[in-house]
Amino acid sequence: RLQRATAGNPFFLSETLRHLLETGLLGVGDDGIWHTPFDDATHDYRELPVPASVRAAVLARVLRLGDAVRRVLEAAALATEPFMPALLAPACALTELEVVRAIELGVQAQLLREHDAGGFAFAHDLVQQALDGTLSAERRRLVHRRLALGAEAAGAAAAVIATHHEASGDVRRGVVHRLAAADQALRLHALPEAMAHWRKALDHGAEPSQALRAHQGLMLAARERCEFDTMRAHSEAVQRLADSGALTGDERAGALIAVADNLVFGNQAVQALDVLDSLPAGPTVTAEAVRGQGLIARASALRALGRMEEAKACTQAALGLAGLKASDRIELLDLMSRNEIGSGNMAAARAHADAVFALGTASGDAEAVARACFHRGLTWMVEGDSARGATELQQAADSFSRLGSVYRQRAVLYNLAVMYGEIQSRHDLALAAVQRGWDLRPALPPGELWVMYRLAFVDAHIALGDMGAAWSHAQAAIASVLDRGEPPVLLGATQCTLELLHLIGETGLARQLLAATDSDAVRELRRAAAEYWVAVAQFELAQGAVQAAELALAEVPPVTDIVDVRVRVRRALADAEMQLARGDAGAALALLPVAGAEGMNDEMLTRSLALAVRAQASAGALHEATVQAARDLLQRPSAYMPATLQLLRALAGAAQAGVVNAWPAAVQRHAEFVNGPASSLQAQPALQAVFVRNAHRI
Repeated sequence: RLQRATAGNPFFLSETLRHLLETGLLGVGDDGIWHTPFDDATHDYRELPVPASVRAAVLARVLRLGDAVRRVLEAAALATEPFMPALLAPACALTELEVVRAIELGVQAQLLREHDAGGFAFAHDLVQQALDGTLSAERRRLVHRRLALGAEAAGAAAAVIATHHEASGDVRRGVVHRLAAADQALRLHALPEAMAHWRKALDHGAEPSQALRAHQGLMLAARERCEFDTMRAHSEAVQRLADSGALTGDERAGALIAVADNLVFGNQAVQALDVLDSLPAGPTVTAEAVRGQGLIARASALRALGRMEEAKACTQAALGLAGLKASDRIELLDLMSRNEIGSGNMAAARAHADAVFALGTASGDAEAVARACFHRGLTWMVEGDSARGATELQQAADSFSRLGSVYRQRAVLYNLAVMYGEIQSRHDLALAAVQRGWDLRPALPPGELWVMYRLAFVDAHIALGDMGAAWSHAQAAIASVLDRGEPPVLLGATQCTLELLHLIGETGLARQLLAATDSDAVRELRRAAAEYWVAVAQFELAQGAVQAAELALAEVPPVTDIVDVRVRVRRALADAEMQLARGDAGAALALLPVAGAEGMNDEMLTRSLALAVRAQASAGALHEATVQAARDLLQRPSAYMPATLQLLRALAGAAQAGVVNAWPAAVQRHAEFVNGPASSLQAQPALQAVFVRNAHRI
């Protein structure tokens, strides 16, 4: 700090050290190290005072250079480094040429220096501090006002202009520049800086239309940062402005659209549609951009309610508007990509994501590029290309982390967890990814993403055999989805928890979930619906309800029409299990996918072998190749606890029934395996007893 402040000037250095020692601000501690009172509270020791002897020496040198140099240096002392002649000239009542000459004299006197980034800066911090200390409050305000005008004329950064207006006492004049500075920070994805500018604009008396911009910006930035209390507070402020009568018609419409968008985010899509329906129906000449935003919000609400075709119609209508802003076009294409993923149209989803990527790249919108990577990763994941999916998703996660978008980073990490678990059967990696997203700060509040994370924990914990942890997360997720009732989340919660609920005997809760799901909404969510009905069929078969399982399977499209390769395999397994329940072992064996089939991960291979053992055992003899394949698989870590349990239970049942070629050791292996997940339920003895009984049921 002393080197920077004095530039090594022996007089400045010795006088500063003498002053600090004499005033008790510098001393040697018991540890033999020099200390100041500022050590624990500063980064650069700017708080260290300038000694009077140094101040006097600096000012004497300045005065010898003449009045013009003094005025330029006084203005520079209040300016932001590096400063330019064009900025200082209006503040000094000098021409730009006169300022250039004064700066040259300052450089020759070693009071100023050329800055590495262009322009000029003080040679020593002490020079700036000494000049700053000579200015009276009134002169300081005057210089700041002139600097603000000079900064405006020179096209300086908006934050610099705002700062000078505020320092001059004219805070209201700085509001427009604070808003511009927030926009500039937002384009750089500097969310904390943007939020600080919006808050200052509000603190400094923003007019209603300006306040609307600030509150909307704060609401959206807080959402990205998962600061949901802040988000709700500014959403309420936007609503108050809409109700105040102080906005124009288009401004009020924009405010209500922002409120509706926030309601959709908060899982209140029905209320969002009510708000949107309250908007005036007749378009105005200048409102096309506002109408586009309204259609985006309406499409988001409809999508949340599972009304996919209506959502698609809204996005298509919005894309047809001539006055659509580039940012709104990106938002629409992004929404269309999500809609197509939900509908199972991966090629169309990827085409929309590619368009978002191109627009984002052309406009320098790093967030749009990251969102495109996210959705492209999802499409590859669904189609079974885990390598390309992982690359795109990891790129998106890293980008959102750099951009400070906690919410989107969490969404990507959730999908990485799904990919690791469902496609690669790497549930340890899945648990690590979901834990990483859960641990981000601020904490994730209840809502759709909160439920999705709970369900990811359920899947990872049950896969790894921790039934207690899985049940804890399942209870929280189910309570939330039953309270909220949104079809997409209900589907996810149901298909994720049915097997767990069967194993621990919570069939009543499972029936409650099934009753809460609207069949029409399920049919519109085609991609999610396929796996949902397969899960329902497998649950009913586990309950012995063959007819109910048949009805569920009738809702599932043919294997060839299912986009998700893993769900295709799961459908084939469900069909085989249905044939086995009907007593047709041969048909069941014929339906089982081959080991190398697309989508046949370790979990599905384990379940397939379990069905093969059951089918062959019903005919009186196991195939030696089947037994060997099962034994080889059981030498590896369990791919998915319930699947491994199914295989061991089938092998143990065959051994106990005296089936030819059965594996006698399977009985002991099965009993030992059950002990692991059962021990995780020690805190719930009733559930533990049911699980052990179900696990041993041959």
